[in-house]
Amino acid sequence: MSTIFQQVLVVRYAEIGLKGRNRHWFEKQLCRNLQAVSPGCEIKRTDGRIIVHLENAQAPDISRVFGVSSWSPAYMVKNDISQIKLAVKAVLEDIHERGSFRITTKRSWKGFYLSSQQVNEILGDFVVKNYNLKVDLKNWDINITVEIGRDNAFISALRYRGLGGLPVGTSSKALLLLSAGIDSPVAGWYCLKRGAKLHTLSFLSPPYTGERSAKKISDICRVLSKYSPGITLQSYLINFTQIQQRIKELPEDSYSLILQRRSMIRIA
Repeated sequence: MSTIFQQVLVVRYAEIGLKGRNRHWFEKQLCRNLQAVSPGCEIKRTDGRIIVHLENAQAPDISRVFGVSSWSPAYMVKNDISQIKLAVKAVLEDIHERGSFRITTKRSWKGFYLSSQQVNEILGDFVVKNYNLKVDLKNWDINITVEIGRDNAFISALRYRGLGGLPVGTSSKALLLLSAGIDSPVAGWYCLKRGAKLHTLSFLSPPYTGERSAKKISDICRVLSKYSPGITLQSYLINFTQIQQRIKELPEDSYSLILQRRSMIRIA
């Protein structure tokens, strides 16, 4: 392969693009979170995209990074149509898939000397003549995407869906009252999706709750922390036995559940 190619990941975001003047702050936090899962990779912002330069590094797993709407493994070349053709050729050789295809060109830099439609036509003609593939704009087997920026073009044929939301660390701190059930972990996951810096608080009542409950809570925290790259998810465990015993001594047992919950909220 020619040295003009650079292997990269093109990372796209959606909601961050609506943030106006402080959009760059959200982008920087997303870059920090991506860097936490991409050791050895250089990460840059350009033309409304975030580019992860792989070089000799292994492609990172960014499927758990909130704020990413989608990403694609791509070849980065200079924004010249002859080099773009070579990148299209390399993409087709990589995927080993045949059938119908389409070309989708997006120009974030409108100063490029060809329109999006002209690029589609030139590249489509190139693929048909060299690979004998059929053009199908509605029911394609291969969608070759060409994204043209001010300095470079990015050519890809695969797109993976991200989790969306906001980058973790762009919202306030949140304390999750975490139990061993399903509701609270799901609530924590959605808090992370809104960019919260999450910590957890769990109540144990030995000897009524044993080590199994503590381990289950620890396992849940370990899973949640995978969605909070680069930001420590602190976990707190509280011995709740004495409080429960005092509540049971009260004459009005009908309020015991309310008092337990009120105590938990006060501690939180």
